[in-house]
Amino acid sequence: MCSPIAAFRLAWRLSSVTPHLPQSLRAYQRYLARITHVALYSLLFLYPLSGWAALSAYEGEFPIFFFGYDGVPGRGKALRVLRLSLIDGRD
Repeated sequence: MCSPIAAFRLAWRLSSVTPHLPQSLRAYQRYLARITHVALYSLLFLYPLSGWAALSAYEGEFPIFFFGYDGVPGRGKALRVLRLSLIDGRD
């Protein structure tokens, strides 16, 4: 479901050796650098999934295209119920 490019990038990152951060950085700067790195990799996967969930939540049939492939399944009924209860205030 996620981008093959993002999956390839994550596999490459996990399999290769990365350079160490400079010793001149303070401890909190090293920590923030690592947290930011993890957050950006998380967004690589969460951003496409959020678009898929948003399209699947609406009533009606919207085709979801993924790199030219139009067979991506929607999670229609479950997400519609969630949208109706959270956003529209219906039960």
